[in-house]
Amino acid sequence: MNQKLKTSSILLILCFYPEFLQCNQNQDIIQIDIIPGVKSNLIQWDFTEPAEIDSLILFRTNSLRDSFELLNIIPAIPNRYLDEGVSSNNRYFYKLIYHETDGQQRSSNLDTPPFGRPLKINTKICL
Repeated sequence: MNQKLKTSSILLILCFYPEFLQCNQNQDIIQIDIIPGVKSNLIQWDFTEPAEIDSLILFRTNSLRDSFELLNIIPAIPNRYLDEGVSSNNRYFYKLIYHETDGQQRSSNLDTPPFGRPLKINTKICL
């Protein structure tokens, strides 16, 4: 009985909220890696499907409780961006969005956004 109820609930969601299904299909098209650097984060991306785009919109936040803020509009090639406006005391979460020629908006994974914390410089000299 519980299984039938779960299945019915899922079908109702997909029938009455097709944007839910579409939203989840439009994620994970961009795979992002964050490589921490000294007072910087290098963001690299790859597309899981070929995409015809000119630019990406990069967003950043310090906390998943806060909304993402626009960081920069960047060219899709080369597939990297150096974020130098960061502090080694904070962790930063990133999101990339782009629009395809068919009007579809695609984004990196919003459920588990990639994050990185810049490296600290050790200024102590050992003798």
